[in-house]
Amino acid sequence: METPLGLGLERLLGANGPSVCPVAKLIATLTEAEAELLQRVMLSSASTRQIHNELTASGFRIGRDTIANHRRGWCRCNGGQQ
Repeated sequence: METPLGLGLERLLGANGPSVCPVAKLIATLTEAEAELLQRVMLSSASTRQIHNELTASGFRIGRDTIANHRRGWCRCNGGQQ
């Protein structure tokens, strides 16, 4: 008898494929210009604290550690690899 391994693993993908981190979800909600700007800032020398402060001042709720993890590539977008 085979183990239905695929059934449990498919649940991890969610309804729309692999899950992404909150930063990627936020970027997906922005206009094209805003998304490009945020992506450029995330790659810049701006501190994570500055980025977090600007996003929260603009009404977005996102954790500073979440932003830092995305910038380092430690988030779900990259498989959480450190």
